[in-house]
Amino acid sequence: MFPLFKRSKLPSEFVLQSSVLISDGLQIRVVDLDNNAELDVCSLEDIGLKGTVGAATTHNSGRLFFSVIQSENNRVMEQCGGTFCCMTTAGSIFKLYDGICLSDGMCFNKDYSRLFAFDLMRKRLVYFSLDQINITSPSTFINWETSPLVENSQVRGMAVDKNDHLWVCCSGEGKVIEVDIESKTILRDLLMPKAKELSSVCFGGTDYRELFVASSYVGLTQDELTRQVNAGHIFAVKGYSNLQGRKPTPILLNLNGGKSNKSAGTSMKYS
Repeated sequence: MFPLFKRSKLPSEFVLQSSVLISDGLQIRVVDLDNNAELDVCSLEDIGLKGTVGAATTHNSGRLFFSVIQSENNRVMEQCGGTFCCMTTAGSIFKLYDGICLSDGMCFNKDYSRLFAFDLMRKRLVYFSLDQINITSPSTFINWETSPLVENSQVRGMAVDKNDHLWVCCSGEGKVIEVDIESKTILRDLLMPKAKELSSVCFGGTDYRELFVASSYVGLTQDELTRQVNAGHIFAVKGYSNLQGRKPTPILLNLNGGKSNKSAGTSMKYS
């Protein structure tokens, strides 16, 4: 769910301050939370995509970048690949890269020159370099398969704080780590109590000084559930003086005429 930029243009029945952008399967729509008005922006089926929207983030130009992934029984099917996409301010969808499964966590650094994500197929933390016009192929930031920052873990969600440090969910070990982007070193690690399978992380609360971490119980055996009694809970980390996230970047939309243009575009294969 993303807030809308105050210069966005919507049909008259929508109030910008109470409207957000959401995804429902392959449908992207605007919803006014106060009066329940809805507007279908686009369907990803229009460009032949199947699955569901995975991770997403907003560039400071107001464009939405997101992944489409395949899942079954609430589990990501990374072997089925995925697609990396961009939505313009007019609501049109363009496929950027096929064959890349960016399942959890996607975020920009402070100056929006790099977009970080986790390539689940190749077990690599990657980044895309951007300017206002172009985006590069993904580059490996950390090879999690050969040189993980936390052994026996998998990345399941990321966020960036005001200091331009990455906060990474290390599922399997129940840790969230603070990573210096330049040195690729761990500055701090936080262990969630009795919950090893973590699924996402984000900042919130007053002035974004709280870190919220979600855990999962999907796929755990009864014995594992007995040992991980907090599996499925959401944790709030607070009380650290130097812990502060960034305000979410809003999406800029120009949909004053109603439903957006039909999605279009081609993509490059990532291999």
